[in-house]
Amino acid sequence: MENSTIRILVLENGLPLMGEVEEAENGVTITHPVIVMAVPLSETSRGGVSFSPFMEFTEDFRRGMFIPMKRIMMQCSPVQDLEKKYREIFSRLILP
Repeated sequence: MENSTIRILVLENGLPLMGEVEEAENGVTITHPVIVMAVPLSETSRGGVSFSPFMEFTEDFRRGMFIPMKRIMMQCSPVQDLEKKYREIFSRLILP
């Protein structure tokens, strides 16, 4: 994971996914995808961003799931702090 490319993909339905992305023919393969969600500022929260695992109950979560290019509206690089947090979470995760 240390040298993998962490990207944010925005799907055609507006869902923002972040994960380890590899280019594939006619699309991408994303491993350990998470939904990136904004957390609003409130009396009990400082606001910010949170992650929610996407399809973590599938084998493809850790092996990689294919997303066709026609379903991706945008790809971008996360800010450094967001990528660092993602790497911290998944470098500790041990999957069977």
